Amino acid sequence: MPYPRSNPSPHLVDSGIILSPDYVGAGALQPLKSNTDSLLPDARLTPEELRDRWSMRRMLGSEVALSASSASSPPIPLPNSMQTVTAFGNAKLADLIAGMKADDRLPEWLKRLDIGVRVGTGQPRVYAETTQPIFQSSNYSHTVFVQGRATLLEGNGIYSGGLGYRKAFLDNQLVLGVNSFYDYNSRYGHARLGGGAEILSPVGEFRWNIYEPTSNARRVETTGTAQIFDQAVAGYDVELGAPVPFLPDLKLYGRHQVWDFKGGGKDLVRDGGRAEWYLTSFFRIDAESWYDSFIGNWAHRVGIVFRGDFDTTFRGTFFRGITKDAYHRWQDKDVRWITTYRVVREFDIVTERTSRSTAGTVTINVGRGT
Repeated sequence: MPYPRSNPSPHLVDSGIILSPDYVGAGALQPLKSNTDSLLPDARLTPEELRDRWSMRRMLGSEVALSASSASSPPIPLPNSMQTVTAFGNAKLADLIAGMKADDRLPEWLKRLDIGVRVGTGQPRVYAETTQPIFQSSNYSHTVFVQGRATLLEGNGIYSGGLGYRKAFLDNQLVLGVNSFYDYNSRYGHARLGGGAEILSPVGEFRWNIYEPTSNARRVETTGTAQIFDQAVAGYDVELGAPVPFLPDLKLYGRHQVWDFKGGGKDLVRDGGRAEWYLTSFFRIDAESWYDSFIGNWAHRVGIVFRGDFDTTFRGTFFRGITKDAYHRWQDKDVRWITTYRVVREFDIVTERTSRSTAGTVTINVGRGT
């Protein structure tokens, strides 16, 4: 899964320098194996397994700070000069953010708030989105959550609210989830219900969503010979994605959408893909591209998203670059933090526009979202 998580691991300190778990010396990890109060009492765990489990330590209430005296060996060598430069930049930015103490001052709910801007095909849009747990089991393997999103598009609002449930399986390396949503567009009063299912893991993600309108056709224009109506349409989408090999901060997805058009004689089909690139804990870049069967051409959008999460201890603060052991780190990851990750679905309400006259009903346009 992408980088964000509900709670980070504590700082690791080696000779006064803040280090991420990826760059901690093997000797500094040894004390964790004998600490019966920690989450990691098994002496058979390798340094790689310990690094992967750091993300769950503070979530379950265990805090261990390592000092220079506990680090008996130097940090693991970085694989190349670019990695060294990145690690140096990470440490400097981590110090700057730590000095601001933003992570300590911000409430937990704000750390799960995204503010995004998207431009490209269609009109620009600004949105705010948040996912908040309303019930979690003591070991975080069961989570009931709510998700809300508000989008401003051409001076009108698109509002979505959802309820979801997720459960961890297979020693907390796989998460299964279901959700339901209600979407409303203020421009013409379009509304719909949606439902979805998802399979989430460190090595791949699968999503399936359906959408069913609950509002009738809206008359949006009247001419001397016809009346123009706008109607929300039913549809579904399927998505499959995974991290890019050796680039764990970048994820790519393939998506297939089908929307039930009535007047045009055939459905609207959109095939394409999207990407999520997490540059820091508080900033990511989103991009998507798809082929639209209605217009017979490609469409594109790109966006930037800011998140209220300024913790720097889960990994390097900057983009980590090429990571040679990325495949290995996908294994044995505890992914219970995924239970509070946002639900990914189509939030725009897709519409079909028709002209009704004495000659019959003829499709004249399509609303891209709304």
